[in-house]
Amino acid sequence: MTAKPLNLLIGLALCAGLATSCKRPKAEYDGIKGFRVGKTTFKRAAARSKACFPVEDGAKRCLARARKLAGQKALVNLYFPSDKPDARLEEIWVTVQRCKVAKTMKWMKKTFGKPTKETGPALVWKGKHAFIAAQVPAPDGDCQLHFVNPKSTNRITKLGEKLDEQATPKPKSKGDEK
Repeated sequence: MTAKPLNLLIGLALCAGLATSCKRPKAEYDGIKGFRVGKTTFKRAAARSKACFPVEDGAKRCLARARKLAGQKALVNLYFPSDKPDARLEEIWVTVQRCKVAKTMKWMKKTFGKPTKETGPALVWKGKHAFIAAQVPAPDGDCQLHFVNPKSTNRITKLGEKLDEQATPKPKSKGDEK
C-alpha cells in the first residue's frame, strides 16, 4: 500500500473514533409528543384535538388526546392566544391523575435533567425553547406539568408565584396548636 491511501485510512479511522467518543448535548424539550410550544399552530392542534373552546381574554384551549407520561395516563390541555389559524401554542398543561410520585420524579429528572430550581413538590427547568414547571404532587394529589413559551413572562411569573405559594408551609393558626 502506498503512503497516500494509508494516510487516508488512518485519517478515516481517527475521524470515526472521534465521532463515536463525542457526546451530543441533550436535546432541549419544548413540548410533549406532537405539540411544541411556540411552534404548533392553532389550526394543526384543532385538527388533532378532541375539542377547542374559548377561555379568558379571547384565548383558546384545546383538549388533546391522552398521552402516557412515565407509563401513566396524562391529560393534555393546549393554550393558544387566539383562534387564528397561525396562532402559536403558548402553553401545554399536562395532568397525571393519581400519579405515582417517585416514578414521575424519576422520569422528569431523566428526561429534562437536573431542575433549575426544586422546592418541595415544585420543580422548574428554564430552557431556551420552554419554561417547564412541575408540581409533584399538586395539592389535589395529581401531578401537574406545564410547558410555557419562554416569551410568556406574565404566565411564567404567575406559575412561579403559584409554585412558591404551594411549596411554602402555611403558618399554624391558634386553633391548630392543640
